[in-house]
Amino acid sequence: MGAAASAARNAAEQEAGEAENKVNQMMQVLANKLECIELQIERTRGPAATCKTTEVAGGRTIMRTSEIRVATSEGVSSQIKKALASFFQSAQGAVGSDNQAAKMSALCGY
Repeated sequence: MGAAASAARNAAEQEAGEAENKVNQMMQVLANKLECIELQIERTRGPAATCKTTEVAGGRTIMRTSEIRVATSEGVSSQIKKALASFFQSAQGAVGSDNQAAKMSALCGY
């Protein structure tokens, strides 16, 4: 019992370590991408030190934001499933058992 639990724990720790490495690699890729974008902006508009509070190019104010999103699960959203089910239920109710109406609805969009 102890050996099996230890082996399972070791496997879980190894899997968690691999997942953490993947996340760290992705964060590094995103940091590199952000640096490239910042360098492109600096090359185009000049160094940030010359821009006191805002950056203006062609009369437009530029603002940069960074956002990182993380998903804890994989699959189709339950809201999307409900919306599709509702759509098909409505469509089925609209044409009923009339196969010709269903065909016309599918082909013509009404």
